[in-house]
Amino acid sequence: MSGILGLDYNCLPWVMQMLDIKGNQKIFNDIRLMESQALTIIHKSK
Repeated sequence: MSGILGLDYNCLPWVMQMLDIKGNQKIFNDIRLMESQALTIIHKSK
């Protein structure tokens, strides 16, 4: 498989801490949902 596979979540905890974002589990779930929808659209157009 080639192309876009998804987000790199390695930096997410650092960014959330740097921006003082609370509610990590909800934010993480929201990001996963957005990622899933974006990948569906991206791969649909190919």
